[in-house]
Amino acid sequence: MPDLDSSPPVADIPREQQAREYESAHNRLFLIRLVLTVGALAAYLFSGASAQLAAGLRTRFGEAWLLVNGIYAFITIFGFAAFMFPLSVYADHVLEHRYGLSRQSLEGWFLDYLKGLLIELVIGVVFIEAIYVFLRYAPNLWWIWATLFYVAFAVVLTAVAPVLILPLFHKFEPLQNPALVDRVRAFAESAGLQVIGVFRWGLEEKTATGNAARAVSSWATRCWNATARRRFSRSSRTRSATTGTAISRA
Repeated sequence: MPDLDSSPPVADIPREQQAREYESAHNRLFLIRLVLTVGALAAYLFSGASAQLAAGLRTRFGEAWLLVNGIYAFITIFGFAAFMFPLSVYADHVLEHRYGLSRQSLEGWFLDYLKGLLIELVIGVVFIEAIYVFLRYAPNLWWIWATLFYVAFAVVLTAVAPVLILPLFHKFEPLQNPALVDRVRAFAESAGLQVIGVFRWGLEEKTATGNAARAVSSWATRCWNATARRRFSRSSRTRSATTGTAISRA
């Protein structure tokens, strides 16, 4: 598939100017995305499309309200993703290539997009189903149960993300730098933690930006924190290979 960006790269523009233009473009895209989202939600609700979809599903599946809610959530989330897809292509692929920040082909980006959409669909359906369960069986305290569910779900999600989700998008391999591994281990153990592995999070196949991250395991709970993402490096020699650290409580 051809690259959708017909404009030439901006390599001949000073990097500081590139950074300003890039941030300005993303700020405009954020506002456009916000306006489109609010407008689409308003049209979906006030045009009667949402009510018609719900009524049609109830007619088709009867009293199976869990199934009705799940299908409604799936169709709604997928529909909004389809509506916003052109903007996603431009913001996440075209603009990144224009400023030399992405190495992904359009096919590779689209595959990652589909993976992310599938995860979003699963999470969205689970959340909506849970809220309706609380509304049905605890109408007076549903918001408390929903909050507790959200906290518990966030803990579980951070536990499985480094193990099940991140490897879907990136390749992980043990860090082949004994000196750096020893430094990471010493730093973690000085805080009372036991390092179970230090890994290289290879992003250079997809991005030219600098990244840093860590994946932490504490009482069988893992979390990850993406930090220090630099859109523009002052040195053209900067590589985007990220080091990940898996740590567990001693």
